[in-house]
Amino acid sequence: MRTLIAAIFGLALVGTASAQSGGWTDGWSGEGNFGAGVTTGNTDTVDIGIGLKLSKDFDPWKVSVEGGYDFGQVDGVDNRNRWYVGGQGQRDFTDRIYGFVNASYEEDEFSGFDSRLFVGVGAGYHIFKEKPLTWSVEGAPGFRRSVVADALDGGVPPLIVTPGFTANDFALRGSSRLAYYFNDYVTFTNDTDVIWTNTSTQTINTAAITAQFTEKISGRLSFEVRNDTNPPDGFVSTDTATRASVVYAF
Repeated sequence: MRTLIAAIFGLALVGTASAQSGGWTDGWSGEGNFGAGVTTGNTDTVDIGIGLKLSKDFDPWKVSVEGGYDFGQVDGVDNRNRWYVGGQGQRDFTDRIYGFVNASYEEDEFSGFDSRLFVGVGAGYHIFKEKPLTWSVEGAPGFRRSVVADALDGGVPPLIVTPGFTANDFALRGSSRLAYYFNDYVTFTNDTDVIWTNTSTQTINTAAITAQFTEKISGRLSFEVRNDTNPPDGFVSTDTATRASVVYAF
């Protein structure tokens, strides 16, 4: 999977370099970002992160992919190591209704989960389509696979190891994508994803303000809250990440 995320970042670089020559990457658009911030919850640290979003129209489908990596250390010891990749294929049925196939995968070393995978098929609806306000909501049944890491009792020896396990669950995913354009240069966005299973519910909400400095370069301040109603033993349910980023659009 690390090869996959490296390939996605490589695609952005290749696309930017070859778009002028009319290569196979014609039609891709997106953004890359690099930022630093503060996290709280299962890890309290200052970390750095990179991210990438790409999209392209393959009439009648629109394909989007994204990926990212966050890393942090304290006194030379890793305490933040998370990466993710996701994608969606979307097709419009009417001016406001669309269908989609969605998949996402993440690994977060300090969350108690070795990995989490979701695959689903669903429908979305554009509540508002015109600036200054755009807002879309989605719903999808799907499959959720969660691999829980081994847990080590931190007490005095002898230490007790609780074996990890894999949970394969029917899941329901709901999403909201909202953007408000204050003007041509400043935008507020709020993205929410909720994945429900009969064992736990994961909620991720990211609010951000993006200010455009030049045609290609912007600055972004974001605040993310991640909550799991039933985290593995020894882990807290809520993590937050506050980050300042530089964004390059292409």
